[in-house]
Amino acid sequence: MSLCGGIGRARDDWELLRPLLVEISFNNQPMSADRKYEIECQAIGSRPPAKITWWMGNLELHGHSQKVSEDGNVSISLLTITPTREDHGKALSCRAINELVRNGVRETAMKLNVFCKYTKGA
Repeated sequence: MSLCGGIGRARDDWELLRPLLVEISFNNQPMSADRKYEIECQAIGSRPPAKITWWMGNLELHGHSQKVSEDGNVSISLLTITPTREDHGKALSCRAINELVRNGVRETAMKLNVFCKYTKGA
């Protein structure tokens, strides 16, 4: 098996490819503190399908699911998150990994825009 330039072949009919594109579907919309949200990440083009992980700074987040499209071209992860006001301004990253190829990691991030309800005396 050759892994030259991140592309190789595990079998004669199966090409190894790193993730080509990683996207978060949320559009940096404002969030309310202490409310639950579902945020989707898609990794496109990886062979075999990429494993998706979520990060806030250096902390790996859990509480997400992952599925792969029927053709195997798209990995989709859905993260359930309940941000706090302390999360405002933090980067939420989606990382797609194909460990079988060199440079097989691609990621994207969004900045959390978290608002909280003002309470008198707080």
